[in-house]
Amino acid sequence: MKKGEILTHPRNKYSAAEMEYALLELALMNDNLARTARKVGIDSGTLGKWRNKYAERYEDIKARVAPMVEKQIVAQARINARKAAEVAEHLLDKVDEDGLSLGDRAQAAKAFNQVSIGMGVQIDKTLLLEGRPTEILETRDAQAMLKELAEIAPGLTVDGHAIDVTPQELPAP
Repeated sequence: MKKGEILTHPRNKYSAAEMEYALLELALMNDNLARTARKVGIDSGTLGKWRNKYAERYEDIKARVAPMVEKQIVAQARINARKAAEVAEHLLDKVDEDGLSLGDRAQAAKAFNQVSIGMGVQIDKTLLLEGRPTEILETRDAQAMLKELAEIAPGLTVDGHAIDVTPQELPAP
């Protein structure tokens, strides 16, 4: 049987190795029965029956291949983010292009915005899957900031007080 060939007359017997291979491919293809059937040449209905009949074994296989699948996802997300950055750069150049109509500039700006959002999502998910921080969060009280300022600039004197004012109460520039 050739790769990608689907059996039109299902066999009654498959070896344990064939079933194991098919379940492994099914796990690698994120449970996509149709794609797996095309790849391994076994009917999708048979694959679904095996997945259900040998559910515990299938879950073990999925758990074993999950890190490999996640690495592939991270690698693809990096590629996608890089491509999006290149497209965003091109669109930004288009927005600044001389002789471009206002409508064309607006369209390029809108496309730039959408591509930039997609790029940000790809970067965020890549960092998340790698276990790296996806946000910066810092909380310090005023005393800690004053202490840090004193360390940075010895001899600096912070003397005074603060009051709440509205914008109307500020002195004119």
